[in-house]
Amino acid sequence: MTGRKIRNACLALALVLLTALATAGCAESYDGITLYVMDGNAYALDLYEDMINAFVEAHPGLIVEVQHAADNSDVILATRISAGDIPDIFAAGAGLSIEKYREYVYQWQDDADVLALFQDSAIESVRKPDGAILGLPDTFATPGFLYNVDVFERAGIETPPKTLAELEEACEKIAAIGVTPFALATASGWPLSQMAEGFTIDRTLGAAGTAAKINAGEATVTEASGFYPNLFKILDLAVQYGPKAPLEIDWEIAENMLANGEAAMIHIGDWCYQVLIDANPDCNISMMATPLSDDPNDAVAIASVAWEFMVNKDSEHLELAKELCVWILASEPGCHFFINGQGVPCAKNDLPPANMLQEGSAALQKEGVVIDRLMNYLPASGGFGTVQYEALQGYMLGILSAEDAMQAIDEAWIVE
Repeated sequence: MTGRKIRNACLALALVLLTALATAGCAESYDGITLYVMDGNAYALDLYEDMINAFVEAHPGLIVEVQHAADNSDVILATRISAGDIPDIFAAGAGLSIEKYREYVYQWQDDADVLALFQDSAIESVRKPDGAILGLPDTFATPGFLYNVDVFERAGIETPPKTLAELEEACEKIAAIGVTPFALATASGWPLSQMAEGFTIDRTLGAAGTAAKINAGEATVTEASGFYPNLFKILDLAVQYGPKAPLEIDWEIAENMLANGEAAMIHIGDWCYQVLIDANPDCNISMMATPLSDDPNDAVAIASVAWEFMVNKDSEHLELAKELCVWILASEPGCHFFINGQGVPCAKNDLPPANMLQEGSAALQKEGVVIDRLMNYLPASGGFGTVQYEALQGYMLGILSAEDAMQAIDEAWIVE
């Protein structure tokens, strides 16, 4: 038996045992028990519901209430925690900012059987410096520029631009055929912060090394890579070749415009496939690297674990909450939901890329332009991302100069 077959057999056995564990509860009544889940998911909610229902069916009488906080999830979660209304299971963006939840969550580092269900790289990504694992990883997310292939072809753009000059030329060609070149989700804010990551990371150091460099005072956020000022050139193009009222465009509007050929480019990520298909089943969308300069070799894409799912250590039904958390992330229905609704699962599986965006992400990885995400190494105090996108919004509205925006961004990186 080959190593791959042995791994697949072990994976199959682990998932069978996981399913059996859930099914074993059929003999027990769960009447009167409600588990509360909160996450930041906004995609493929029908598949998510199917996955949750599969767990409930194996636990008769159980009620699972889910809150999908797609925007401002950290703020909503902080409010609930302050009010003592902590969900049994909750998710937050992966990274050092998870530290603020440490006192509330169950730690997984000693659950070897659970950790074995996940890709080693994913587990190491969420392992904290002291070895603690506060949350389990959901998917490998690839944020970046999405483009409408059919619009590019109509505009005579044979290959996606890799330089700022090529990007401007592409905008001119797209505008000439009556299509809006850019529809950045400026109103949502966070897409601006995630776009800025590529301009921040010193590729010779990686995301972790760049964060360490900033923390050590060796460079500011906007100095670390040398590319950050070029971000404002893309924002200038987005204003010039985008909707007249950029703060009226949120992530959902941007995705619908892209899918329907009303816009050629947005900056979101490979997790939004289902929204695109719901908007237009015939859309043809792919991903491209982000131009950072006029050197095509500088073009970059980023990817990492997207979210960590945590379990409230004081949950009245701790073992059941742990079981549901693992079910969401590593069961067959869970993996089916993620790969068809968000992205490549961090749980071990043999599922092929499920859609055009995952294929686009895989192509970027083959090009070798993918690096880790800076968001995983932001200051634990939190708040940096919000300040950053508010400053970038201010620039796009003409309220702040590039220099003032960068100063605000640099000052928001607070090392404790």
